[in-house]
Amino acid sequence: QRILEHARKAFNERGVTAVGVREIARDLGLSPGNVSYHYPTKEDLVGALMRDAHARNNALVDSPPPGEGFEQADAVLRSIMRRDLESRWLVRDLPGLLATFPELRPLHEVMQRARDARTERFLGRLVAAGLLDGERVKQRLPELRVQILTQIFFWVPSAILAAPDSDPAERLELHARAALALLVPFCTPGGRRKLEALLDRRG
Repeated sequence: QRILEHARKAFNERGVTAVGVREIARDLGLSPGNVSYHYPTKEDLVGALMRDAHARNNALVDSPPPGEGFEQADAVLRSIMRRDLESRWLVRDLPGLLATFPELRPLHEVMQRARDARTERFLGRLVAAGLLDGERVKQRLPELRVQILTQIFFWVPSAILAAPDSDPAERLELHARAALALLVPFCTPGGRRKLEALLDRRG
């Protein structure tokens, strides 16, 4: 866990390609062999961090915070987005990593399927609560999945591009509202009133 936490911090600060396993070992007062025992290659270390991030997000969706309806959905989205700040290297560097380390692609594909399933569980809970129109969600699910992935998974790079000299955390509120607003066209009449009221409070 110490290795993972230090690697996450170093990757956030300098990027994956600029940080070597030997540097991580030196910073932790370990021999390179000790780090390699747990993670034989840098790709193994990156893969472990990817799995850790996905496991935490899956646990959050499966055991959401207290609350109900859109309030609970908002809390889940914000928790995932705050976690993206903790692992900003992943959402910032992943496209390049998949090109540089093809061996990561099968893991990415597995996690993409898990992300799709997580999104469907998230939406299904809102449908079951009568807040989203189940038929409309079903008809537009592929498009909606892409929109949610783009808005949530890539919000950190978007925030950095919009204000490169600022902390992306300053734009979390704006992006969280934008993510929730994606659901407005899929709401039932009662759900729309509740979601718009929540967005107004957040605004």
